[in-house]
Amino acid sequence: MSTVVIPLTDKKEWLDPNVVKAVLGPKGDVLYFSRAPIPHPREGGMPKAYKHMGLYGYRPGWLQLMATLKPTPLELTEKLEQLRAMENGVTIRTAIRKVESIAVDVPADIKKVERFLKKHY
Repeated sequence: MSTVVIPLTDKKEWLDPNVVKAVLGPKGDVLYFSRAPIPHPREGGMPKAYKHMGLYGYRPGWLQLMATLKPTPLELTEKLEQLRAMENGVTIRTAIRKVESIAVDVPADIKKVERFLKKHY
């Protein structure tokens, strides 16, 4: 399984529960996803964080298996389906995208897209 993340530099987005954060290990594999501001910098400031784009790559066999798995405790807590895969032992590899994108997670996000389109097109 694979997914795409973007470096997260905006503290407002980092604090926003509608923005899913990913913590990566040294090889770029996902250690955890959360709606909470992770990782937590004990000494303050903004940590090296990633925003999850919500774009996945699967092998067909894994996707068929995942569809049969029951929701897991972490998935139910965070409301993030990718945690079901992780709780079942799947490594999620990442591609780090450098260019920002506009997520539409809540109705208010539509205004952001409209402003972007008016400005660039």
